[in-house]
Amino acid sequence: VASITEVAPVALLPNFLVRRNLLNNFKMQTGGSVLAGKLAVERGWAINLGGGFHHCCGCAGGGFCAFADITLCAYFARDRLPGIQRVMVIDLDAHQGNGHERGLTGSQGDGHERGLTGSQGNGHER
Repeated sequence: VASITEVAPVALLPNFLVRRNLLNNFKMQTGGSVLAGKLAVERGWAINLGGGFHHCCGCAGGGFCAFADITLCAYFARDRLPGIQRVMVIDLDAHQGNGHERGLTGSQGDGHERGLTGSQGNGHER
């Protein structure tokens, strides 16, 4: 967690403090992104000011991003919300958000292809 948050002293803290004071907040923000995706479909728009962890992919965190909320939201929308087949991510940050790109294009760096692009072998566009 210390390397993800780029705050070395976090490594010295007991696990229960890191979970309660840092990781639980990240989880709530990630849930807010998924909820915002659901509400956007239901109501036409939504926003989560606490999300946007664009340096995190499904296999690794980084750049103060512990959970891949953008990737998770895109998969949730495609897999659980009726009528959603494609998802567009518009990243307005001033620098490159490398995590969601890896998570959504299938390049996780582990030799396995997954993502919203390419075929999964079942005939459905991913």
